[in-house]
Amino acid sequence: MEFAANGTRIRDVMLTSLLRMGLSVVGDLDRIALPRPYGWAVELDPEGGLTVRWPHRSPLIHRLKVQFPDVWRIAATRNDAVVLVACCDVNILDGNNDRVASGRGILSDLAANGDLVGAAIGFREQGSLSAA
Repeated sequence: MEFAANGTRIRDVMLTSLLRMGLSVVGDLDRIALPRPYGWAVELDPEGGLTVRWPHRSPLIHRLKVQFPDVWRIAATRNDAVVLVACCDVNILDGNNDRVASGRGILSDLAANGDLVGAAIGFREQGSLSAA
């Protein structure tokens, strides 16, 4: 997830809020040991809409149409979890919502600076046998 913050103060408030809601600082992309915080879940509906629930009455993201490879869905279903990371004002996606070539490098720099938070979040695909 990427949030537009328009300034350091708003970025700090957003990241602090996510930390208080159970996410952790990601210091190294190659050595992620993340908690499974209470109240968080990622759901995929039959139409491909992605919802991120968090410890709040309203979803953080609700039925967002996201393009992802089939291997992502297979891995998420097999593990019953996804790794969710969040940051502010990075522009990892270009104008067509495609990843820029240096996306991993950007995330590594954010992690090194303490500006990346994340967690292992439970996953379920609505309408599948695993969701029953």
